[in-house]
Amino acid sequence: GIPGDFSGRIAYVLRNPATPAERYTLQIADTDGEQPKTVLSSRDPILSPAWTPDAKKIAYVSFETKRPAIYLQDLSTGTREVLTSFKGLNGAPSFSPDGKSMLFTASMNGNPEIYQMDLSTRQVKRMTNDSGIDTEARYTPDGKAFIFTSDRGGSPQIYRYDFGNGSVKRLTFKGSFNARGTLSADGKKIALVHRPSGSNYKVAI
Repeated sequence: GIPGDFSGRIAYVLRNPATPAERYTLQIADTDGEQPKTVLSSRDPILSPAWTPDAKKIAYVSFETKRPAIYLQDLSTGTREVLTSFKGLNGAPSFSPDGKSMLFTASMNGNPEIYQMDLSTRQVKRMTNDSGIDTEARYTPDGKAFIFTSDRGGSPQIYRYDFGNGSVKRLTFKGSFNARGTLSADGKKIALVHRPSGSNYKVAI
């Protein structure tokens, strides 16, 4: 097997109903949970933390303006900026391996679709166009494609979008639910939330 990597850091959101002013807290810590550091506290939900490839910044979804928006925060200075605040849904940010682009889900045109933002120009391009819900996009390690979750076939399943020709291919077929896919570092395996028909949810590869 391949040894686990314990040299990095993790990002997570804590929820504490007992403290309304800081009900949600975004924290980062070592992979073993030690040395936690608070990035942001809010009375409104914080979702989907995502690291930039250089681990110097983190993106997340905040509802502090009473509507979802994607923020990017510098971890050394605390400075942050709004990346997306389109009408409707703004969620599920994910950075390209070279850090130049970001995939996210938005419903600015009515249906939740996947969009890509050029982080230098802030130009946005629509990547999917389907009547189903498309979300949870993640770049492949080589940056030539991305995987995402869609219910376009009737239930949530994992699909792959190829940047070269714009083709979409379904990857999962077993079970009634497959979502939240994350690729291994070599791009050969996907960890996901899987639900076999008539059974409970599981983490699968």
